[in-house]
Amino acid sequence: MNFLKRIVALALVFAMLFLFAACNRDDKNPDDSSNKNGVTEAERLVELPYSREDGLNPFFAESLLNNGIMPLLYSGLFYLDANYEAQKSIASGIEINGKETVVTIDASKKFSNGSGILASDIVYSFELAKASLYYGSMLETIESCAAVNSSTVSFVTLMKDVYIAGVLTFPIVKRGTAIDKKSIPVGAGKYKYEIITEGGKLVSSEGAADVILKNVTNTDSLLHSLVVGNYDAVLDDLSGGKSQRINASAVQVDLNNLIFLGVNHVGAFNDSELVKNLNIALDKESLINIGFEGYGIVADTPFNPNWYVLDEYKPKKVYADESKEYIKKKLSKRVVTVLVNSDNNFKVKFAEELCSQLGKLGVKTKLSSVPFSVYKSGIEGGYYDLYVGEYKLCGDMNISRLINTEVTKSAYYSFMSGSQNIGEFMAVFNDDMPFIPVAFRMGILAYSRELQAEVNPLPNNVFANLAEWSL
Repeated sequence: MNFLKRIVALALVFAMLFLFAACNRDDKNPDDSSNKNGVTEAERLVELPYSREDGLNPFFAESLLNNGIMPLLYSGLFYLDANYEAQKSIASGIEINGKETVVTIDASKKFSNGSGILASDIVYSFELAKASLYYGSMLETIESCAAVNSSTVSFVTLMKDVYIAGVLTFPIVKRGTAIDKKSIPVGAGKYKYEIITEGGKLVSSEGAADVILKNVTNTDSLLHSLVVGNYDAVLDDLSGGKSQRINASAVQVDLNNLIFLGVNHVGAFNDSELVKNLNIALDKESLINIGFEGYGIVADTPFNPNWYVLDEYKPKKVYADESKEYIKKKLSKRVVTVLVNSDNNFKVKFAEELCSQLGKLGVKTKLSSVPFSVYKSGIEGGYYDLYVGEYKLCGDMNISRLINTEVTKSAYYSFMSGSQNIGEFMAVFNDDMPFIPVAFRMGILAYSRELQAEVNPLPNNVFANLAEWSL
């Protein structure tokens, strides 16, 4: 009996040793270790920051964080490709007749709850977008939207705009689901939102991996949080006028923000030839590299250099040396006042480089670097010769607000209506030169070095290929 007891005891000891060793093997296997979300390392989901307080109603949200997420949840009638050409999304067709634009809805498109998309949903969404802070300026040239029938809507514009599809990208939601800021409307995007403990989750409608949204209450240290692994991607539009060096991968993001020089045609630049020659003489590459630390792309037209329409434009050859001599001759005895907003360090450095370039041409300058309120009143009062300006263009590249001369404005309206081509408009613009386009400023999307896919942002959709991302 004692012998039998000893045999049983030894068997139990060996069993315990086996279990202990097995547990140790599991703990040391990196493929089986779990992270804080309860998902194995091999299956870890992409994590993005967002603000739960700001909400995910696209017509009420104000934060850069949440507005970057909206295109994942809500599709528009159209979306913009990398060349700012409108591509069909919810729309199946578009017809422009003068000031009326008729859009047909793709019957195969559905909301995330499975219901069909009706014309009444488009009208509902348009009215909310038109009244919103974020989309209102984009839709300012559209007077109204009405249902023609259940699958067709009509937009009436202030003027004929053959590029109107570029602004019909506002989010479409199911009628009655976007009541207030706290609402999470039903959309037709590639993802659907679900609430989880740590924030939210984007569930793919196309079989891609889910995405975790982690609630953020303080955005000051987002890039640092990315570096230490709290998030996998962070967007910074660099609107604060400064950048940070970080240990992460990054790609520049096209914001469609035009950096230009406003010109006072009454003072030193009352001669349009001076403005034209200054446009040619400037080293715009240095202005953007020194002023904006390279976060931008030089512009020789008032339109985004990536815009597909510019493929048809063949600019005339210009001679910078001749223009520099003209500037020296005409402005050597004048003092040029350059006005800039001192609240933005990028723009101050830009203005300093501008003054430096003018100084090399023998032109004396006075840099007026002042707070935004003084800067704004200075522009309104005409207390400048040149001012550093920034203007966000929409998908149809509408620059009418920047044009202050009748000859260019008339040519611009003809161009937008399709009666003039890009070359004909640019001939008028370059001759009149109401302002000097310099560059289009960029933002930055920083992301984890562990990310396995190429990151390809699109205009207004920084996470365009999120479904391809993996860790």
